[in-house]
Amino acid sequence: MYYHYDYEFIHVYIALCSVGGLETAKILMALNSVNVVSGFGTIPMSLPSKEQHNCYLKIIIIIIHLQLSNLEACSRVAKRSDSCLKMALYDVYYHPEFRRYRASVCSKATLFIIFIYLFTFIMPILIIYRSNGLWITTWTTSEQPEVKFKHQIISLFDTKDSQTGHVSFLAWSTYPQFNVIHQGNLRIPLIKSRELDENGDGKSDALMFDMEVPVLSTEDVHRIHILLFFEFKLKKLALVTFEAMAVISAESFLPGAAASTIGELRIKQRNALAHKGVDTTWNNPLVNEGH
Repeated sequence: MYYHYDYEFIHVYIALCSVGGLETAKILMALNSVNVVSGFGTIPMSLPSKEQHNCYLKIIIIIIHLQLSNLEACSRVAKRSDSCLKMALYDVYYHPEFRRYRASVCSKATLFIIFIYLFTFIMPILIIYRSNGLWITTWTTSEQPEVKFKHQIISLFDTKDSQTGHVSFLAWSTYPQFNVIHQGNLRIPLIKSRELDENGDGKSDALMFDMEVPVLSTEDVHRIHILLFFEFKLKKLALVTFEAMAVISAESFLPGAAASTIGELRIKQRNALAHKGVDTTWNNPLVNEGH
């Protein structure tokens, strides 16, 4: 803003750069005292007295100060509106960041990646293999048990005296209490036994058993009963151990000097076995040795 004074004319140059510049020019025109040169053109006015000039100049300065104050207020409002616009911004476009890490073949990072891949693919396979599947409702399996002869025997032989016709029996067992009870009819036999592993898998497949009982010449044997005790063990899924018994029985109307038989041990399962851990439900002796 620039002001120039002389005795005859007063030229006031006002650079109107705000919205209120038009209102300022209108006020100066109403004063009818100065020539105003602005962006709106030159307005000729009559020249008042010098005292009026000074008064009008003061009024103009006051008006200009008011316009400047309005400009500062407007700038503050504009800044606030700008901050509001910033708060209301949204994403126009975005893309993910991609990073690449490089390492040599012979490095710890390569070994770590190999381990992670093996762990990722092999571990689920091992879990499925050990759990025998993922969602099993019914599953059937077969296993050859480990069968061991316990060398425990109970034998009874029904005899008849060929001269008197008296019926009696002979007995012997590996259980001492049984021998004490039948000590009057006790007859100690000669026993030979051998377990055979035919396929070489470490499990017994057959038992060769031979028993010779000494008898008197007048004793005729018509019936025999022999009990052999075995230990069965299953350990494919759960460890199951129980005692089994083989019964050998033969009878003849005529007296006999020898008897031979071939048998097969079979398990007749009535209840389901445990699928893991140790199952001791049937691990009870068949013969109580204490009585």
